[in-house]
Amino acid sequence: MRAAARVVVVGSGVAARARVRALTALGGSAALAGIVSRHPSAAVQAVAPSPSTPSFPDLATALADVRPDLVLLCHANAAHAPDARRALTAGCHVVVEYPLALSVGEAEDLYALADARGVSLHCGHIELRTPAHRALSRQGGDMGPLVGGSVEARIPCPAGDPSWHSDPALAGFPSFAWISRLTRLVAVAGPLAVDAAELEVAAVGPLAWADARLRAGLRTGSGASLGVALERSPRCRERRTVLDLRFERGHLWTDGSRVLRDGGEVPLPFAEGLFLSDLRDVLTHLRGGPEPEPTRAFVLEALRLAEAIRRAAGGP
Repeated sequence: MRAAARVVVVGSGVAARARVRALTALGGSAALAGIVSRHPSAAVQAVAPSPSTPSFPDLATALADVRPDLVLLCHANAAHAPDARRALTAGCHVVVEYPLALSVGEAEDLYALADARGVSLHCGHIELRTPAHRALSRQGGDMGPLVGGSVEARIPCPAGDPSWHSDPALAGFPSFAWISRLTRLVAVAGPLAVDAAELEVAAVGPLAWADARLRAGLRTGSGASLGVALERSPRCRERRTVLDLRFERGHLWTDGSRVLRDGGEVPLPFAEGLFLSDLRDVLTHLRGGPEPEPTRAFVLEALRLAEAIRRAAGGP
């Protein structure tokens, strides 16, 4: 790989802007070589640090014109697997925002393709890098087995939100679209079985996830019960995810900004920018360093849970 990796970013939303800021902060180890968006000119204005940054209407054109070392996929979930396959086939390393794919089989095929092409495939689960999650993981290490708990998430959106996040065909089933909430349970509890799941929507159609609720009952390998309650709707006034975990020797609670152990607040570790640390670890790996977190095994385990919830809830 070149001294300064040539990077193409696909997308123009929040994650794409964060990835570009991280690239800029990395300085000489990586350089933005192009932006891919359905609206290239607007994307450059919204995302790129310079108006002269090349822009492309599709990934195939960018791959042919730029020949990047690394492709960052930050667009609609349904496009992750097809565009990852396209970039891997072209011999590029790939970073995909979660979810990696909308099925376990798709994800396994992508990893197999990356291995065959001799390139790296990384799924960015930024929530696992937050100070609150790191503190939670460290605290849970000496509290004995997990005996029960829950994760509850509220995701606000405008009434009739027209973004791809509301469209089942583009976002995927909610257990995939909102998988970042499930990964936190997998990180603490390990593999989980699904006892039951239910999806409620206010209306079916292309904007169904603009007002939807997903509930599930999960079980750990030792038989502890965990509840899941996720909602995305105009009734949610603020974005909030709460983990409430009961261990044999204590209780942990976090809302993402604080961590409480048995009611007392736990100091949070320092963390540099989440996207910056993720991208730094990816580039270190590409130059011979260790595989960045989360590992392939973890990503696949989280997708297995999302798939099992989809089946239990009667999803496609």
